[in-house]
Amino acid sequence: MLHGLLSLVIRIAARISRAAAQTIKLIYSPLRWRNIYAISSLFILSWLCNNFWRLAEFWKWLGYVSTAVVIIGVIGETISDFGTFPDSKAGREQKDLIGKLSSIILILGLALELFAAARTNQLSDEVIGDLESQSSHTLTALGSAIERASGADERAGIAERKAGEANERASKNEREAAALRRQAAGLTKTAEDERLARAKIEEKLAGWNLDADSQKRLWETLTPFRGTPFDLLSDPSEARFTGEINDVLIASGWTRLEPLDPKGKPYTVFVGVAGAYVGTPGINIEVARDSFGRFGEAFSALSKGLAAVGIPAKTNIVRAGEGDPRAIHIIVGKR
Repeated sequence: MLHGLLSLVIRIAARISRAAAQTIKLIYSPLRWRNIYAISSLFILSWLCNNFWRLAEFWKWLGYVSTAVVIIGVIGETISDFGTFPDSKAGREQKDLIGKLSSIILILGLALELFAAARTNQLSDEVIGDLESQSSHTLTALGSAIERASGADERAGIAERKAGEANERASKNEREAAALRRQAAGLTKTAEDERLARAKIEEKLAGWNLDADSQKRLWETLTPFRGTPFDLLSDPSEARFTGEINDVLIASGWTRLEPLDPKGKPYTVFVGVAGAYVGTPGINIEVARDSFGRFGEAFSALSKGLAAVGIPAKTNIVRAGEGDPRAIHIIVGKR
């Protein structure tokens, strides 16, 4: 019996090898040979339907059933080997029982599968001879089909060349479009950079500015410090802003004093009550150390109020004897 099983296994392996070789040849064969093989397969399939298929129906289904039995046995073996069981005598007995039953089921399934395959091979051997003779007649009848397949191959090659040329033209057009898009993006960025640069220049030339809302907010911040004295020094280019901040301070109840130089003499006023000439850039707020106790809160409120409306100001507490202790000094330079 063992010799018969080995012989059956060898025959099955040989047939599988031949089938694989034919499949590989089919995959790598030219179009015309694939057409020949397809038409031959149709004739062979027709013959099988009439003479072979119904005879092998029982053994086919037996093979399916045996395969299912093998799968069940494999699942049981997997559960027995990798499953989690209680670490007790009952758990170990359960694991051994599942493993043994799965082994029996697996062996039974393999035996049925081998038997079904052997019977199927026996039936197929009986019709192989007829298939060979039928195949020779079929190949003879397909001569004209081979010629038509050759013509189809040639036409397909021409179509592929035309498609390649079209793809090349499309790729060239796409590269040109991409270059144009990059140029457009560069021009757009350049225009945006120029616009931003112009905006910065215009903003710088326009100088400092307090709109109506900013003036109201600054007025609300400074009103609690009514009576605080101040003076103004300003660059000529900031006359408008100097006038605006002077109006807000006066409206807040602050008292404007005439600015004095380090020698105690008045500066030359160039915008009425607004201020006097100075070349210091930016906005600086100064208070004498001797007066910080009196004006410190108003000094801080003025600095924070300007910052809150977007106008940064530098603060400076000058040493005793170096600044006018009478007031808070606001120095408005170029922006």
